[in-house]
Amino acid sequence: MSVGVPLRLANGVGNFPDANKWMTDYDYLTALIHGNFLQNAGMETWNSATTFTNPAHGATVADSWVVLKTGTSGATVDVTRESTTKDTGTYSMKVNVTGAGSADSVWDVHQAVTAPTRFASETVLFGARVYSAAANKIRLKVSDGITDAYSTYHTGNSTWQSLYVPLSVSASVAALTVTVEANNSDFTGAFYIDSLFLYAVPAQITSDAKAALGYLSLFAGFVQAIGGTMTGSLLLPDGTAGAPSLSFSADSDNGPYRIGTNNWGLSVGGTKRVDLSTTAMTLAVALAMGSNKITGLAAGTTSGDALRYEQLVGVYLALAGGTMAGNIAMGSNKLTGLAAGSGAGDSIRYEQLVGAYLALTGGTMAGNIAMGTNKLTGLAAGSAAGDSVRFEQLKIIQVVTATTDTAFATTSSTFQTTNLSTSITPTSTSNKILAIVTGDAEVTGNTTVFYFSIFRGSTDLSAGNGLNSCQPGSGAGLFRFPIHMSILDSPASVSSLTYSCKIRNANNAATVNFPSSATNGTPRGTIILLEVA
Repeated sequence: MSVGVPLRLANGVGNFPDANKWMTDYDYLTALIHGNFLQNAGMETWNSATTFTNPAHGATVADSWVVLKTGTSGATVDVTRESTTKDTGTYSMKVNVTGAGSADSVWDVHQAVTAPTRFASETVLFGARVYSAAANKIRLKVSDGITDAYSTYHTGNSTWQSLYVPLSVSASVAALTVTVEANNSDFTGAFYIDSLFLYAVPAQITSDAKAALGYLSLFAGFVQAIGGTMTGSLLLPDGTAGAPSLSFSADSDNGPYRIGTNNWGLSVGGTKRVDLSTTAMTLAVALAMGSNKITGLAAGTTSGDALRYEQLVGVYLALAGGTMAGNIAMGSNKLTGLAAGSGAGDSIRYEQLVGAYLALTGGTMAGNIAMGTNKLTGLAAGSAAGDSVRFEQLKIIQVVTATTDTAFATTSSTFQTTNLSTSITPTSTSNKILAIVTGDAEVTGNTTVFYFSIFRGSTDLSAGNGLNSCQPGSGAGLFRFPIHMSILDSPASVSSLTYSCKIRNANNAATVNFPSSATNGTPRGTIILLEVA
């Protein structure tokens, strides 16, 4: 759009200016002086995305433009940045209705104008260029929250048309919103939006002035005093801590300033509080985190470093207590202020030990030791009156005994194991075993010699001739002999050893029973093993 007043003032050479033309130009220029109050009015900026598939109610599409959907069944609408069908600039907004909504459905994009109270009791003019093939569907709306004003509908002739609508803003305005709406959105097809504007205009603006107003890119390179979006750099002087580059009207000594190359500071109250460079950020005040965390922290490795959570938990013992996974090497140091131990596993204070327990270096007991079923082990051999003695100093270390009432009979001329045996485990290889066997033997036959011996395992401790023998006189009959055998054995072992009584006869001719058979009473056979030091 070219920039120029709507009408020439002169009616011809030598004639006075036309008042109506002059007022039209005045109204037009008055509107331009204030500038276009819309953000991203040319649909040129799309920072979040350039394609939106059926964006939801409340979604921002082109920067500063928000979607609204109402009705029983909303339309399916895609929004894209368009570079071919456009009015001015590089882009327009393409709105493609791919699925028709219900008859009461409305789809729109709108923008809430910043600082709306500055328009109180003023007249504004909202306009846009719209391209559409659908007749009587697309229009503009401007609202101050009290009054809604609408433009005429696009006629749907597939051309760019200028739509605009004025509004006398309420003195109590709290919000000012401009909208391009599809009302109703019960159709399919695409329409395009570009070159929007919102001007503050005289209340009596002429029709020619309104028709001449449009989107002017002349003002796109400036930021309004009431705010706006910068697309370039804002270069400031270096400033100082006392007079920062950027400050506030009520706090002129608060704000950022340049310290040096790639180094800037943040001043509060005229004093540097933050120093930021390419290598570090230095704070001159405490960092109050509240309930927040510092995340992504590298593991601390040197003095003064902050630690990660996992460098502490599971590695160090909390002051509230816990379980140690290793020993504490105290060196020559002490644990002080220890509470008195009162349960199993507790540490105890010095005074709980001294005077109440016996030192390892020795001392005098003030009471008895109740051993129960326990032992004193590692005791030195007693050597004087009053000394405790070791078990082996008692000479008879242990006694094992066994008996049998069951007679064993044999006619064999080789030694046979009777029912009398038992085992013992010596406590020292130097100790001896005294084996004793007693009982009655019963013999049938005459003049036959019977032999009795004690065996350790398969070893005959009599060397083959027996430790006891008997021989009945001539004539047949039943004879009973008392048996008593003993031998001091040196097994040189600390393993379990079995000792047994074995018997035989000389010629396989007669029977011997040990102990005596049950038909003649039940004498008992006994074996006794004594470990002797």
